[in-house]
Amino acid sequence: MTSDKENIRIKIKGMTCATCAKTVEKSLANLNGVLKADVNLATETASVELMPGNVELKTVKKAIQEAGYEETRKKELKSRLIRIIIGFVFGILLMLMGYLKLTLPFEKSLLMLLVATPPFIMVEIWKANRKVFLGVELIIGRINTLNILRRN
Repeated sequence: MTSDKENIRIKIKGMTCATCAKTVEKSLANLNGVLKADVNLATETASVELMPGNVELKTVKKAIQEAGYEETRKKELKSRLIRIIIGFVFGILLMLMGYLKLTLPFEKSLLMLLVATPPFIMVEIWKANRKVFLGVELIIGRINTLNILRRN
């Protein structure tokens, strides 16, 4: 017996408050063919239960964009791919350095440490900048809300 519903999970960028999550949730729930839509602000994801023949993924993504937010699956995958490639390149370099008989005025392990450090630092800075940026975005969103409330 085949199931007549499909569950999809979409990562959403730009939500900063519970109202944002509710806005996306309502726009998804109003689509024909969507049985249930749950948006989680903390994980920035939407879980959508839909009827496969009635609504397409493209329509769901368009509803998210019309609500003022964007689906980030492609950007996230590209970011992960870049980190994997960097890790692979530096891993191969370190492996080769381990096999080569290098004559250096200092320990080979020190050179290996110097080669291995930049990718770790880069990945951590990458993560930290993302968190800082999201924090600034959250603060700006709250300031804009306060300014709007003050004007009214």
